[in-house]
Amino acid sequence: MAHHPRTGPVRADCRQTEGAGDGYSVFVRFAAALLGGGATVFGVVPAVAPGAFARLFGIAAGSEPSVATAIRSVGVRDVVTGVGLLNAATSNDERALRQWLMTRVACDAGDGVAVALAIAAGERNPRFLALGGLAIAAAAFGALLVKQSK
Repeated sequence: MAHHPRTGPVRADCRQTEGAGDGYSVFVRFAAALLGGGATVFGVVPAVAPGAFARLFGIAAGSEPSVATAIRSVGVRDVVTGVGLLNAATSNDERALRQWLMTRVACDAGDGVAVALAIAAGERNPRFLALGGLAIAAAAFGALLVKQSK
């Protein structure tokens, strides 16, 4: 059995041996698929029912057309990035998986920053704060998954 300097043990037919290499593990792919599926499901509600989402998470003026538009846009973003991440997690494309994970981390981190700015401006609704907590937790989880591939 040959040894590739970057990917480890390789069969004579150039296929990487099971468990060797530096790519994403089955667990990381499964966790990334869960993150992508969760983002997709989570994004459907604000995309189709922004008023209900606003009420659920204590977002004031959720029925205002301009606020509903912003909420709907975030929902669509979550569906798109969730589906992209889910597809990448079930493919053999390491680069795509890393890119979609980093995209999801950036979106969730941005949501966390936006909630932090609202808190700094005086927002104290516990349901809204929970929404920020979900965003930060998802960003941290995604960042850990990104770090799993060296």
